[in-house]
Amino acid sequence: MSVITQVRLDLGCLQPTSVSKLTTGKDDFATYAAQDMALVHNTLVRCWNSIYKQAPHVVEKDYPDFIVYALTWHRIVEIHHDGEEQDLYPKMEKFMAKPGFFSAAVDEHKAFHDGLDRYKAYLVESKAKPSEFSGKKLVEIMDSFGEALFTHLNAEPTLLLTIQGFDDVALRKIWDDHVKMVLGGASPITEIPIVWVNCDSTFEDGKWAHFPPMPAPVKFVMRHVAARWHNQYWRFGSTTYGGQPQVPLALREGYGK
Repeated sequence: MSVITQVRLDLGCLQPTSVSKLTTGKDDFATYAAQDMALVHNTLVRCWNSIYKQAPHVVEKDYPDFIVYALTWHRIVEIHHDGEEQDLYPKMEKFMAKPGFFSAAVDEHKAFHDGLDRYKAYLVESKAKPSEFSGKKLVEIMDSFGEALFTHLNAEPTLLLTIQGFDDVALRKIWDDHVKMVLGGASPITEIPIVWVNCDSTFEDGKWAHFPPMPAPVKFVMRHVAARWHNQYWRFGSTTYGGQPQVPLALREGYGK
C-alpha cells in the first residue's frame, strides 16, 4: 500500500497533497476515507495559502471583508476538527473496538490549538477595529502554528489508510453520516462558500471535480446562488465559485490602485 508523501513547508505555504499518492488499487474504506480526507485538507490548504499570501497586500478599505474571510477559515477548521473529536473518532473507535486509535490525531490537534486561538483572537480584535489590522502580524501568528497544522493535515490520511479488516459498508455509513452532519452544521451562506472558492476542480486533471459529492442541482444552487450572497468576502478565494483556479484578489496586477 502506498502512502501519502509528506508535503514541505515553504515560506509559510503548503503544497496540496497529491491524492493519487493515496491510490491503493482497491475500492476499500481505507482508500475511500483517505482520499476524502486529503481532498478536505487540500481545500483547507488552499484557503490558508490565500490568506497567508494576500494578508500583507490587502488595502485598508478591504480590511473588514478580508478579516471575515480569514475568520471563516478558522470556523471551517473548527467545525472539521471538533466534528472529528466529538463524532467521527469515537464512533469509529467503538465500531473497530480500538480505543485510542485516533489519539495521535487528537494530539496533533492539540499541537496547533493555541496557535489557532491566537489567530482567531487577533482577527476578532481586528474586526472590532479594522483600521488597526496588520497583515504582517497575521502572517507572524500563522507562522507560529503552521508547521504543526501541516503535520496533522499530512498524517491523518495516512492513518486512515491503515484501517483494514473491517466491514467496509458499515464504516462507510459511519463516515458518510459524519460528513452529512458536518455539512448540515455549517451555513451555506456564511461558512460553506469559503470551501467553494478554494476547491480546485482542475486538480489532477479534474479527477476530483465531483468533490464534494452531492446532487448537481443542489451543488449549483449552493455554489452559484447561496454563496454569492456575501461575495465581498469570498472574492479573496483561490478559485472561482465553479472551482477554476484564479489569482487571488490582493495579488492581482493593479489591485488597490
